[in-house]
Amino acid sequence: MYLEWLFLPDDTFLEYREYLRTNRDRIRELLFLSNDSPTRKIYEVPFRDNFFQYTGEEFGISDISATDSSIFVRELYNGKKIIISRAFTKYGGEVWPSSFTGIMWVDREDMGQFTVMMMEHLEHLSVLKFLRERRPFAALIDGSLTGRLFHRKATLLAEGYENFPEKYFLSLKNLIELSLDTEVPLIFIAKSSETSIFRRFLSERYSIYDDTHREVTDHLLVKSIANSRGYTNPVTRDYTIPTTDFTFKISTLHVLPDVRDIPLKVDLVQHADVKEIPPDIINMIFYGYAGYKVYNLWLADVDNAVKLRRSEIENIYMKEFERQIGVEFYETRGERRARTRI
Repeated sequence: MYLEWLFLPDDTFLEYREYLRTNRDRIRELLFLSNDSPTRKIYEVPFRDNFFQYTGEEFGISDISATDSSIFVRELYNGKKIIISRAFTKYGGEVWPSSFTGIMWVDREDMGQFTVMMMEHLEHLSVLKFLRERRPFAALIDGSLTGRLFHRKATLLAEGYENFPEKYFLSLKNLIELSLDTEVPLIFIAKSSETSIFRRFLSERYSIYDDTHREVTDHLLVKSIANSRGYTNPVTRDYTIPTTDFTFKISTLHVLPDVRDIPLKVDLVQHADVKEIPPDIINMIFYGYAGYKVYNLWLADVDNAVKLRRSEIENIYMKEFERQIGVEFYETRGERRARTRI
């Protein structure tokens, strides 16, 4: 049977290779703007005027918190899901946790939205707990702040959590308000980004008509044009949290910690009368970079702590489910086969 499978006709790789060969110039341009790219020629001078080389400065502050989350989902044979999620805010050797457990039905099309929002909601709650007790130099959170403001605010098809977006945006509002009240810088660092905030800023400042360049992201510009480590001119905008009337300012910049690496997107909650990012925060971001695998020392540390590992899930959480519920074969056949192969 398995020997027969080896000789089944399959042109997948051949078609893949031909697709790459036929489209390689276009794909290269999507990943890197060549020297003769019309888009690069349009943006190169404005970009260089708004990209600051980082030469490296001393940074000796360790008074920094970091927050991240993780989630586990398993489907039961009745169509419902076991969802376990947690967020940690780590500060030195202390941890402020926030968690969620649910066995519920979630529409497949809303599953991705719900799980992402749940993890981020738990992050908000975790940082809120922490900032009510401590005042660090800065509070780091994994991910994008501007991205959180564009989550769908419509009702979710999730059992018992149909109106969850309202709760999500309320926790975000409470977090931003507490950060502003305590004057603790709230800094979101995203490893990847599809934003074009900086490109649109350049277009506005230099009157560039870029209707044909809408697919050009900020990270594509940075990776293509920057020839040294550094960061983009911060762009400060007013944002309103959905389902609320709360408006605040976010300064967004892109940091290239190493010319051989890819950029990081940084969102900083700003006070109304502040337009610049303090040098210590810039120094902290560069200091925290430790190579491609560790984009930020503090966030990598909390990610390692909060991660729900398969061994932990199977040997602790699912064993407890079996002990408490006492039902055999509670998973779907596909889930059970995947687990028994471990």
